[in-house]
Amino acid sequence: MVASGKGGTGKTMFSLNFSEMLANSGYKTAIIDMNTGLRSLDLAAGIENRSIFDVCDIIKEVSDVDNTIVQPAYNDNLGIIPGCQDIKSRKIIAKGIHSLTDILINKYGYEFVLLDCPPGISNQIDACAEASNDVIIVLTPEAASLRDADAVEDHIMRRFAINRYYVLNNVMYDLLDKNLELSPKIIDSRMKSKMLGIVQTDINIRMSMNMGVPVVLKRNSYISNNFMKIINRYLEDINKDC
Repeated sequence: MVASGKGGTGKTMFSLNFSEMLANSGYKTAIIDMNTGLRSLDLAAGIENRSIFDVCDIIKEVSDVDNTIVQPAYNDNLGIIPGCQDIKSRKIIAKGIHSLTDILINKYGYEFVLLDCPPGISNQIDACAEASNDVIIVLTPEAASLRDADAVEDHIMRRFAINRYYVLNNVMYDLLDKNLELSPKIIDSRMKSKMLGIVQTDINIRMSMNMGVPVVLKRNSYISNNFMKIINRYLEDINKDC
């Protein structure tokens, strides 16, 4: 699961690009938009015109996985399940997400299933945590973002035995040099999970989100290489005890 304390931290951007790089590395990967009522993954991935059914339709058996999951043109190793716009469906989705992740793994052979969670603490976050082995918390170098990320991390720590990581997004090094935003050292001293990496502010990331294409599709750019380093750290950590 990919979570955040406050909104606007770049969680969906990270989820999409992380998933795309996993899929490009040879891992069959699915990503589910869990932000019921405020979905945006389909727009970021450029599949909004192909999104007929959503995650709630699968759980309610209105549709099945084959007719709902969308494989984007840029990577047929990646499957995207759009979020539901009906806020009233939150409880239904929360009850069925664990079973859906099991089906994607055991029946459809997905090696990784990412849940792009809504921000904050909620029943949906708890349901995602119950269905997950790991959580990656995305935060930005702002006091409010750090405080909220810390609260989400504490909530998950108290209730769920899953591995915890975090990614620091939207870092502006010129502000860091002037001590105008929180430093990675300060953030790491507050967070109890393991840092996977830092994503620097870049206009290409904003443009890619508006264009509906993952920014990492530009291979061998410093952004895609940075995401690859984040993935390698994650894979190394989850495989170290195997």
